Amino acid sequence: MRIDASEALAHPGRRQPVRFEAGLEAEALSGERVEFGPAEFIGELIGAGDSVRVEGAIRCVARSRCAKCLGEAEAELSAGVIERFAKGAEEGGDAYPLDGSRLDMGPMIREALILALPMRFLCGAGCRGLCPDCGADLNTGPCACAAGDTGG
Repeated sequence: MRIDASEALAHPGRRQPVRFEAGLEAEALSGERVEFGPAEFIGELIGAGDSVRVEGAIRCVARSRCAKCLGEAEAELSAGVIERFAKGAEEGGDAYPLDGSRLDMGPMIREALILALPMRFLCGAGCRGLCPDCGADLNTGPCACAAGDTGG
């Protein structure tokens, strides 16, 4: 996900449109595996001397397990970004590093999408979850244990 920013650096203030799709690695977050579909970035690069300002929006679908029934769940993610890439910037600082005239957009996209994740994934708003006694999926019908259909 490296972008050539030489045009933006050569012409400070000029807006350079950027659009691309990027693949992301799955992440283990809070003990759960989250998989990301292709991330689409639409935005602009704006040169400012030795730095480049990136403005845009990222969209992606993320998949994980439902927090209630452990089935498959997905969430549509969208995140706006306004970030700066600068020469001499260090990881963890207020700007992403600028490598010559190339921007590595991967870390910025990854961080923005992780921040856009829901607190928990649900397969649907009406998910009834698992029976706390026998573990049956209450979305498929009532369980047969002594507790009966507890409604999760």
